[in-house]
Amino acid sequence: LMRLDKNSCSIDVFMPSEGLLSEEFNRLSHYQSADGRLWFGGIYGVNVFQPEQLELHKGPAPPLLFSKIEILRDRKWQILSGNVKNIELRSEDRSLYIEFIMPEYRHPNSIRYSYKMDGLDDDWHYTKDNALHFEELLPGKYVLRIRGQATGGIWAANELALPIRVFAPFYKRVEFYLIMGLLFTLSSYLFFQYRLTAYKNRQMALEKKVNERSKELLEKNKQLQHLDKIKNQLFAIIAHDMKNALVTFRGVAKKVAYLLKENQTQRLLNMGNNIDEASENLSSILDNLLHWAISEQGRMPYHPEKVNLRKIVDETIQLYAGMAQAKGVSLFNKVPKAATAFADAQSIGIILRNLIGNAIKYNHQGHHVFVMTTSAGNADKITLIVEDDGIGIPPGQLAAFSERDMSTRDENSQKGAGLGLMLTRMLIRQNGGEMKVESTPGRGTRVSLTMPVEAPPIKKRLPKQAL
Repeated sequence: LMRLDKNSCSIDVFMPSEGLLSEEFNRLSHYQSADGRLWFGGIYGVNVFQPEQLELHKGPAPPLLFSKIEILRDRKWQILSGNVKNIELRSEDRSLYIEFIMPEYRHPNSIRYSYKMDGLDDDWHYTKDNALHFEELLPGKYVLRIRGQATGGIWAANELALPIRVFAPFYKRVEFYLIMGLLFTLSSYLFFQYRLTAYKNRQMALEKKVNERSKELLEKNKQLQHLDKIKNQLFAIIAHDMKNALVTFRGVAKKVAYLLKENQTQRLLNMGNNIDEASENLSSILDNLLHWAISEQGRMPYHPEKVNLRKIVDETIQLYAGMAQAKGVSLFNKVPKAATAFADAQSIGIILRNLIGNAIKYNHQGHHVFVMTTSAGNADKITLIVEDDGIGIPPGQLAAFSERDMSTRDENSQKGAGLGLMLTRMLIRQNGGEMKVESTPGRGTRVSLTMPVEAPPIKKRLPKQAL
């Protein structure tokens, strides 16, 4: 029931707490008796009262207060204590629970509340519950407003206003978009720089490759010129040495017939010796030429190991014993039995055959050839020496023998130099050694071959702990 004051236009509301049997009445069940009393028929009976005798509580409504605020954070309810003036919710906070109270103890069941969330609601919501529960609020700023109405329709003088801010996830914030924009810009710049650098590197690599190819072509051209020069020198040596050997065979048949006719036996024997010597020279030239060709093709076996020099010298002297005896030259092996070197045995054999053969060939009857070794104060090296007291080498040819690069010699100086010495120098270098030629015309020649005694050490990178 409601009562309207025509003068003040105020309305008083009567509830069951004021004595009514119920809040619901039949629409036509009302009556005023002669004594002025009012009769109202409701669903639970009839209410009868004298209007002038009604007294309604007109005092001020009690204030509205917050009694509890809880946040569901990290799967646990957290109670906010103290005088809470605002609430800040993280994006992962799932629920917000708020309780409020209006301390009206005479008629607590008649209290009503209204609330409104600014930024979310357009109208007020009414309820008798003194608690609100919000789930997963969207990011933004809100203000929760709560009002309370006491008995008689009197509203509380105060209105609760609680600012609430819900932060957006990081990936939805302006800062995130700014950072992503900066990262995108930086990534685009770095990608552009990477592509530009890659392009420049490709250009540089291409230029480097072109330069390398140009250098290779120049180097190959130099090698071809070098090989062409060596070829010419080699042909000059072969032509000269073979010419000297073949001169002996020229007109042999006529000379033999003439000497037999004249019965000059001694000259015939001398001619036979000359033919044997020429054959040996020709065989030596062909043998050296074969070894040179195999070496130039890279097919010559090379197996360096610790070899006994005395044994190799003995084998070579035995091979040339007949030639030395026919020439009247004595061979002496003064190499100690324990003398060793780290080299390829086949290469050392070829070298000794050339040196001992030349020492016999360019020697006089009754002279000598010595083979010896010395360390010259260096325990890591051994020097093998082939020395004779023969005709020696002219100074011009000796200078040619001492050249480090055979291609730098003048072709005229090659005559008489011999393919054997070229092959000897190449093989001794291949074995990590050096060759030195000393000679005095009329007094003999001394050829020194210096070689390592032990295998060269293998360089290994030490581990960091050892360093």
